[in-house]
Amino acid sequence: MSDKIRVLFVDDDPALLQGLKRKFHKEFDLTVAESALEGVRCLEKKGPFSVVVSDQNMPQVKGTTFLAKIAKHFPLTVRVLFTGNNDQETAVSAVNDGAVFKFLNKPCTSDEILEVVKQAHAHHLMLKNERLILEETLTGSINLLTDMLSMTHPKAFQRANLVHEWSVKAAKLLDIDDVWELEVASKLWPLSYLLLPDDLIAKRNAGEDLNAEDHKLLAASYLSISQLLNNIPRVSEISRILLLSCDGACQAVEPEARPKSALLLQLLINASFYADLRTGSVELKYLDKLSEGLAPVSQSLFALICGIFSDQTKASNTVLKEVEAVYLLEDDVLVEDLHDSNGRLLLAAGQNVTKSVISKLGQINRHQKITNKVKIVRGMGNNVSREPATAA
Repeated sequence: MSDKIRVLFVDDDPALLQGLKRKFHKEFDLTVAESALEGVRCLEKKGPFSVVVSDQNMPQVKGTTFLAKIAKHFPLTVRVLFTGNNDQETAVSAVNDGAVFKFLNKPCTSDEILEVVKQAHAHHLMLKNERLILEETLTGSINLLTDMLSMTHPKAFQRANLVHEWSVKAAKLLDIDDVWELEVASKLWPLSYLLLPDDLIAKRNAGEDLNAEDHKLLAASYLSISQLLNNIPRVSEISRILLLSCDGACQAVEPEARPKSALLLQLLINASFYADLRTGSVELKYLDKLSEGLAPVSQSLFALICGIFSDQTKASNTVLKEVEAVYLLEDDVLVEDLHDSNGRLLLAAGQNVTKSVISKLGQINRHQKITNKVKIVRGMGNNVSREPATAA
């Protein structure tokens, strides 16, 4: 792969673009487009680009409008605006609004273009590193939260895993822009369980219809979780997706005005309460029920993603086993519920075993011997034996 800076130049002057290609073909991996529409196509088909440089005065779509769209859909691509002396106020405003990193006055020298593009590329690398650190930090925190949830509400944890699997598949089908935010939200929605009364949790897990008071409590829990997430830097979009995925928490926002990711998450969460948690599948009769009463925009989404609710069991590279609970391995998947000697649910059918789960079982086994056996699905390569789970 080339180490050159990937740059897209957009200008309605073909002669200027050809001159830029001749001048900078050694310094940049350079692509040119003669309109904003062609620029968008280049971003979608040839991206990602580190830097986009766009002229301001183009027919049909102005440079600032084009770059604002890029800022929304390609936030890691750094934007530079070509502008004339008459557009100084517009350029300064675009920089202040955050849609543009810097602007270049026409005419400008090759050295000026080279210097600004290098600065923009350095900013692009900084944004990428910040995003990577943020994602790694949040992913670790989210995994900790969901592991804790697996111990307090095993069914909710397994539904979260299933909704997350579905969200990854659905995002590809629907060309979702905010994929990472959707995937995080798909893991965090069961935190609402921590704020719900036990009888409402039982009704949800049983797939029973909720009454008006139930919906109020559910909406209040989503609102509280959303407000808590807003205290974490740079996760406001995740908070927004969660909030707008609950009808009761956003009655003032019509479905057509909600982001596609929020509508999708709502559909997936609702479907999870009719799913077989062992296989990740939803029967056809329940799909028909889920589609009833949906707004047209949600109905269209639902029609596109129905295929992901089919049986997801992968028997070709797994084996069904019955093992003592203390010999569970990381990445085993339970085929049936695991209870302690008092009948308390420890792990739910369909749950993936994690290091935290093994540690928790070790703590329980230390004080109350776990002698139960449980049926699991285990990957063919995951047959390494280990000592029984014990507390650290």
